[in-house]
Parts: sequence; structure tokens; C-alpha cells
Amino acid sequence: GGLATWDGKAWAAVGGVVLEGAVEALYSSGELLYVGGRFQRLGGRVLSGLAVFNSTDTSWNAVGGGVSGGCVQAIVADGEFLYAAGSFSRAGGAAGVATLGLARWDGRAWTALGDFNGEVHAMAVLGLEVFIGGDFTTIDSKPFARVARLVSGTWQPLGEGVSGGVHSIALVGKCLYLAGAFTAVNRAPPSTSPLGGGSPPAPASYAARFCGELPANNPLALEPVVGAGALGPLRAVAAADDFSDLSSSDLPAADGGACPAQSV
Repeated sequence: GGLATWDGKAWAAVGGVVLEGAVEALYSSGELLYVGGRFQRLGGRVLSGLAVFNSTDTSWNAVGGGVSGGCVQAIVADGEFLYAAGSFSRAGGAAGVATLGLARWDGRAWTALGDFNGEVHAMAVLGLEVFIGGDFTTIDSKPFARVARLVSGTWQPLGEGVSGGVHSIALVGKCLYLAGAFTAVNRAPPSTSPLGGGSPPAPASYAARFCGELPANNPLALEPVVGAGALGPLRAVAAADDFSDLSSSDLPAADGGACPAQSV
């Protein structure tokens, strides 16, 4: 299966059951572990693309009927809602909702959160806002350069975005770190900027950050990570005690999260 647990001595299947497929995303909240990816069954049960493991009673359960038409690549929660993002086209089974890229679960029903023209690969929560990154360049036909933030139910920009796909986002202290296939942080001149300000793009070695010194809608809010020095596209960024850990891969950059859509 695509998921295992390590107890310091040996590996074992989580909850004693085998997940039949690939895991693309994990998110933990207390005793709950949310798992998303490209799978249809777990231990013989139908759990399509999204499931939750309860470490207290070692049980597995579906989350809102799962997803179809693709896979889950990112999961976060903000204390009120659970968010799932990826390539899926429906959340909640046959009786659920059509969605393009991102959906929100309130414990009873799914809500689609916009029409994305590309996949959402990464998410993180900072304060009261949900930040996303991926390959999209529009949300609901409005321009967004591969990053955006959800503010009181409305999509807002994060600086002027980045020049290529975002594969991972991590919260490190009070800063958000972005990693991906981009080589510049977009800082468009006033004549082209939808925000009416900014300066030419700043070179970035596949990593950028937002630390809140400037408002998130300021064209200069995103900044390159000085000294990142990556030689190729980055797949992941992770938080440690006092630094961010950036890791690259020899996988091709263009495929994003390598999560093809499925037929339904």
C-alpha cells in the first residue's frame, strides 16, 4: 500500500489495513490523520481519494463520500472547515458537487471554491486565511499567477504571484515558504499590474516567501528566498526548528504533482 507507520523499530500498515493506491497528501489534527491521493479502496472498503484515520480507536472512515475524477494533492483545515485540493472534478460522490481544483467540507456538505484553470498542488493556513499554490493562472476567470489566498470566502492575490508552478507551501514561524518550478517572483510594472503598482520581476531559485511585513495584496509582498540556490525545481518545503528545508527531485517539473485525472 501507499501508507505506513514507523514505531522506531519497524514499519507497519496504518491501522493494520493496506491502502490500495498512492498517497499524495497528509494532514494531521489531534488524533485524526487525513489522507488524500489516488486510491479507491482501503482494507477492502471503498474510500475514494480521501479518508481519515482515528489513532484513538485505529479506525478508518470516508470523508464526505470522497472525491472522483482525479486525486487529492493537498489537505488543510482552519479549525472550522477541511479543504481538499487537486485534480478531482467532483467531491461527495454522485450526490456531491462538481468542482474544479478545490472544495471545502463543513462536516455535512461539500462546497466548490472556484473555477481554476489549473491544478492546486499546495495549501497552508496562516491566521484566518487559506493560501494556495499550483499551476493555475485564473480563478473564476480572474488573473492569479499560481498563488492566491482565501479571505472571508473571496479569492485575493498574494503579491503578483510567481512565474511557474508552486508544488509545496509550508508555514515556518510567521512566514509562508513556497517551493516549485518558478524562477521569478512576479513584480509587474504599474502599466501591467492588476494591482496598480510594483516593479520588474525578481529572480528566485525556485523558492519564495511571504512574511507579512507588507500587506499580502502589495505587489512586493512575495520575496525570493535569499541563498536558496536550488539547481532545479523544488518538490517540497518543510518546517524545522529554526529553518526551512527545501528538497528537489529529478522528476520533470511540468507534471506538477504527477496526479493525472481519472475517468468517471
